[in-house]
Amino acid sequence: MKDEVIDELMALNQRIAEIEASEVQNRKSEEALQKERNKAEKYLDIAAVMMIAINADQKVTLINKKGCEILGYEQNEIIGKNWFDTFIPERVRDEIRETFIKLMAGEIEPVEYLENPVLTRTGEEKIIAWHDTLLRDQAGNITGTLSSGEDITERKHAEKEIKKIQTQLFQAQKMEAIGTLAGGVAHDLNNLLVPIQGNTELLMEKFDRDGPSYKYLKDIRRASMRAANLIRQLLLFSRRQPMEFTYLNVNKTIKDLLKMLNRLIGEDITIETYPKPDLWTVRADAGNIEQVIMNLAVNARDAMPKGGKLIIKTENATLNEDHRQVIPEVRCGKFVCLSVADTGIGMNKEIIQRIFEPFFSTKEIGKGTGLGLSVVHGIVKQHQGWINVDSKPGQGSTFKVYLPAFSVKPEDESKETISLPALQGSGQRILLVEDEEEVRKFVTRALGENGYVVFGAANAKETLDIFEREKGKFHLVFCDVVLPDENGLQLVNQILSRKPELPILLSSGYTDEKSQWSVIHKKGFLFLQKPYALVDLLRTIKKTVKPG
Repeated sequence: MKDEVIDELMALNQRIAEIEASEVQNRKSEEALQKERNKAEKYLDIAAVMMIAINADQKVTLINKKGCEILGYEQNEIIGKNWFDTFIPERVRDEIRETFIKLMAGEIEPVEYLENPVLTRTGEEKIIAWHDTLLRDQAGNITGTLSSGEDITERKHAEKEIKKIQTQLFQAQKMEAIGTLAGGVAHDLNNLLVPIQGNTELLMEKFDRDGPSYKYLKDIRRASMRAANLIRQLLLFSRRQPMEFTYLNVNKTIKDLLKMLNRLIGEDITIETYPKPDLWTVRADAGNIEQVIMNLAVNARDAMPKGGKLIIKTENATLNEDHRQVIPEVRCGKFVCLSVADTGIGMNKEIIQRIFEPFFSTKEIGKGTGLGLSVVHGIVKQHQGWINVDSKPGQGSTFKVYLPAFSVKPEDESKETISLPALQGSGQRILLVEDEEEVRKFVTRALGENGYVVFGAANAKETLDIFEREKGKFHLVFCDVVLPDENGLQLVNQILSRKPELPILLSSGYTDEKSQWSVIHKKGFLFLQKPYALVDLLRTIKKTVKPG
């Protein structure tokens, strides 16, 4: 049916062209022209798609109701207009006109399917899928084109959204895979670092602090601590760190991150920091605050493709009712303000309103997940804070993170220096459950040299055998969470069913769900994350075990 309509239209259009070309301008020819137009329009309006005829002068000679509906014009506003100058967007106008000129010259043949945009009365662009047919006169000369066009705008938008969602899903799956891999690698490395760091510290106790051997050992310990910190920072991107709130100084967090930030940001961007002296303390998860800084820094980097300046600043802020009138989210009180500013491309108001939405991104497909700022927003909310954004196109952006301040010294500053002799035991019996042999050897040696009696087991079966053999006479069970034959939590539950008052200390090299952090926290068990320093091991044991 469609081919028959097109054939009839081609014939009608040819007759119209002949009448229009006639030099006889009398009433009879005008009536004949109108008669042929009316007949053509009847066929045109049968079609459920846009139908349009364009002559060699690039002017519209026929268009149906569907075409008028798509373009938003009346028919008499379209007929006679230059198609390309009036209805094709300027950015593609020359290219499409050139193709038409080549068609009229017979240099190329019409393609079976072609997509290009058209401009409506309101300036909106709609995407049309065209099927073009050449119009010829009786002598076979090309006189124009007859085209049927389907409005596929909504379909193309839907395809774009589907592609975007698929890309986001792929990115999320990739991040999940990287996170899983990172969690497993972190577990293995953390188990390796326990004996490296721990045995180094044991040796350090046996050497003169002013001697060369002590200095070498100190370098080894420092390197192992840097390795542990690098693993922890790697896990920030996969969000595998369990939440653990401490009192901390944001200035120190920034200082510790600077080397990694410089590697991440690149040489064409200068990083400037302005830490506020005597900055107030915040109660926060250190890993999550690092992630906030890292994500904001990466976001700033991407906003400066040609280089620029990244400015990280901290301030003390006392906010009152006057501030609330300007920014609704503001709460009265004392806060620490962390600001991350860039000299990049900036954002308009519409983008600012959406930047914290999950998966929203202004970057090209494949260039980002759209999760970075939504993660930042979620972390800040969990810390009872908020974010202000100030940005204009071409004038860079400033993100200000406000976190509640506390009049408590940061924990890394307030910890007392405790000597190892003060942390020694007095013969308490400890049941150690650890499947990693090197870790088990180190802990046995470290606790044995510091006043404890240690019974080591590599799995759940050995543990229960030792527990039965020793008639449960232990002051503490120090158990790894992940064991080869049974879950550590299940094992300690069996032990507690036989001796409910027995203190439990758990440990793990994992930082993800395998560490079962949420369950441990809920049950109130003490937890020691690997890798741990010798002093932290002894301090935690001393805190947990009952006197012998």
